[in-house]
Amino acid sequence: MPGHPVSTGDRQPDAFRLHTQRCGHGVQAVCAVWREADGWRMQLATSDAGVKWNAQVATEGERDQTIKAWRDALIARGWV
Repeated sequence: MPGHPVSTGDRQPDAFRLHTQRCGHGVQAVCAVWREADGWRMQLATSDAGVKWNAQVATEGERDQTIKAWRDALIARGWV
């Protein structure tokens, strides 16, 4: 309804957590997932705020593809 806040959805378990070193400090990346009424919402954030990606998808297949693409992109950059 107009003028009403949008539900933030139900938080699901994190899709993945990866780690790397930056400037001598450990940095963690977390892919958070929410189940929404119209699909899935994901957010990738790092503990040093260096990366922040967001996506909203309609199906589980799209969710899984997005999570895999994000994880693969970080691993290709040396995250473990």
